[in-house]
Amino acid sequence: MNFKKSFLAALALAPLLSSGQVSFSFGDNKTFRQYDDRLFEFLGGNLTLSIRDGSFVLSPCEGIDASGGAIPSGAFTRLISPNLTCPLGTTAFVGSGDVDGDGFSDVDLYISVSSVTRAVQVEPFRPEQISLIAAPPSSLSRPAGGANWVDSALVLWYDQINRPINSYEITRYDSQRVYGASEAELERQNDEIVPGVWIYQVPRLNVAINPSSPEVPVNPFPFSIGHRQMIEAWPGRGKAPGPNEFVLTNDGLWVDGALEVDPNLFFRFEWRGFNGVTTITNADTTFFSMERTNATDEGPAGQVVFPPYNFAVPDAQRFTELISTPSSGYELGPNFAQVGDEWTGVLDFNRNLGQRTIDNSSRQFRWNVRFVETYPGYARNAFPPTDDDTLLAEGSDYDDDGFTNLEEFALQTDPVNPASVPSITPFLDDLTGQCVLSIPKRGLVGSLLSYKVQYTSDLVTWTTILPGDSQWAIIQDDAAVYEVRSRQSPPASCLLRILITQD
Repeated sequence: MNFKKSFLAALALAPLLSSGQVSFSFGDNKTFRQYDDRLFEFLGGNLTLSIRDGSFVLSPCEGIDASGGAIPSGAFTRLISPNLTCPLGTTAFVGSGDVDGDGFSDVDLYISVSSVTRAVQVEPFRPEQISLIAAPPSSLSRPAGGANWVDSALVLWYDQINRPINSYEITRYDSQRVYGASEAELERQNDEIVPGVWIYQVPRLNVAINPSSPEVPVNPFPFSIGHRQMIEAWPGRGKAPGPNEFVLTNDGLWVDGALEVDPNLFFRFEWRGFNGVTTITNADTTFFSMERTNATDEGPAGQVVFPPYNFAVPDAQRFTELISTPSSGYELGPNFAQVGDEWTGVLDFNRNLGQRTIDNSSRQFRWNVRFVETYPGYARNAFPPTDDDTLLAEGSDYDDDGFTNLEEFALQTDPVNPASVPSITPFLDDLTGQCVLSIPKRGLVGSLLSYKVQYTSDLVTWTTILPGDSQWAIIQDDAAVYEVRSRQSPPASCLLRILITQD
């Protein structure tokens, strides 16, 4: 028997169990990742259905887990009297079910609850009687509706302190139909789960006509759910792009599947798709956050790193920032990230439409961000305060040493010190006699900073070395080094200069 009871599980149950007596929720959920201009991959989705009738409210009661550590909401093998850590004592006995949803049965355990409400309409322990009886035209099979219902009903004996005690049945049915991460699976989900009215039939709870009469059979009853159109990733259902599809519009900044962003500058993630067609006032909410893309010494992959919180939180808990819906973007301020960090932007779009029958569908849009250093971001801190901003421009020479500010940034010298100048010169290879120029690159500058070499024979006409040049070859061009070598030995000329540009 596993006695460890998670505080998070208790928190997760609380809103659900206090939200109403009977409810049926319908969730059409999808996750997408954008990796280039108007290019997405489908990361998977699901249809999640949930039926609830009855509730209970946990009260604070400290327990001890298998390793001897204290846990805020405990389950016990014996009755616990009221005390400071368990003010109400263990007031309920679990006759059936998994109270905290951790996958382990809690039968024969005692828990502390402050109130219990029994099921009044939906009968528990009858998952085979749930069926889809009407839906919009789609490829989803009837009557099962793609649902393999899991019955997680509870039977609680309450109250263990005051007499007499009563048995409370709490109805809980759940179903999830999963769609994998592929275009074929996305098409399958689009074909099966479509907007419209969905009607499910559920088992009705047998009730006595009067206290002395026996229970009589009753017919199942329907739940009708209105599933409204949701925002989709570009190009949307049917491959017909339009204004209702989500897409980041930061075009031209994608490199190897990630947006290049300077953490030293303000940056606005721009998107479109949220409008009066795809969003519902007072029913939809949107949240922005950023996660660590890869595991580092600072923490695991997937850990939320923005919004910033300076206290430890459980790995499964997300801190997100509520933003306006509909919205057109989010501006990230400077200095939240460091050059070299790799984060993942996450935009969560959640619907909560209805009361007794609830459309709680969701969309999650993700995109990778690679934080790089650009000259404008570097210049914010590299120069002393000045009233003449033209001195800080890329093409200016702040220290008047013959090299532009951009050249000193790229070649890793100090643009405010005239004694600090680049000393990269061509040389003749002793073995081959070829002319070689090797340029160490500044690290973590992304793809916007370009290194090129030009050659001349008369110091008047300069030619940029490109792939396929008849006189020069590009030997290396990666994140660390840019190197060229003459094709002839000895070369016709070894007069070279470095060309630095920032796109």
